[in-house]
Amino acid sequence: MPRLRLALLVAPLLAPLTVVAGAATHSLSSGFRGVAAGSIAAIVLLTVVMIVYGAPLAYGGTICVLWPAAVLLREVDALSWWALSLIGATGGGILFPLYLHLLAPRATWSFFPGAGFAAGAVTGWGFWFIATRQASAADEA
Repeated sequence: MPRLRLALLVAPLLAPLTVVAGAATHSLSSGFRGVAAGSIAAIVLLTVVMIVYGAPLAYGGTICVLWPAAVLLREVDALSWWALSLIGATGGGILFPLYLHLLAPRATWSFFPGAGFAAGAVTGWGFWFIATRQASAADEA
């Protein structure tokens, strides 16, 4: 049970960090054009903004999609990293564009292609990793 709580608290934070890492990588590969203009200050600012605006969506998706999916998959003995990553990617691919549209209906967002899928997949994998890994002797002490 403590691992599940930790997974619910930490895994959703991987989504905005994935979008930031992807945006920075996309910016670097396109000659410093785009969201993260190549400076450390821009990346830090983007990280803060993505956590403030992205974390509520990531927490909602984790609680409403990943957690029930993990419980259901565990019941049928099919809980695996790839299943939760696929479910997370599908949820992120659907929810991320909808959320961006709700934030600013007339805005044009310029994230890297597949940002929602990547964020959801990483969150699903992180949830699985944190919730299912075995306790070590150091954790028990």
